[in-house]
Order: sequence, then C-alpha cells, then structure tokens
Amino acid sequence: MEARSPDDFVLDQIDLDDRIVWACVQQIADSRKNPPETMEDVLDELERVGLVESVAALRTRI
Repeated sequence: MEARSPDDFVLDQIDLDDRIVWACVQQIADSRKNPPETMEDVLDELERVGLVESVAALRTRI
C-alpha cells in the first residue's frame, strides 16, 4: 500500500476509466440544484480544492 495525494488518486482513476470519473462529475453537477451547477462549475471547484492535475487531465479528454 502506498499513500497518495487526492490529486494522484483521482489521476489513477482517470487512467483506469475516465468515463466513470466523468459520470461521477456529471452526477455531482446534476445533484447541485440550489444553485444549479454545470460540469464546468464542478471542475472549477475541484481545481480550487487541489485537484489541479486531475481537472487538467479531464479537460484534455473532453
């Protein structure tokens, strides 16, 4: 077992199956009703909390 940063963990998940990670991001966006949020809003929020490399990887796979 190896300790990983949250960003590294999510990057590993993207490498395994980016479609699942995209589905999770979409689910988060869909659950935000007040106020409503888009996928881009969720990605911006994830980037602000430190998932910089993961969000960059997702954005290149759009």
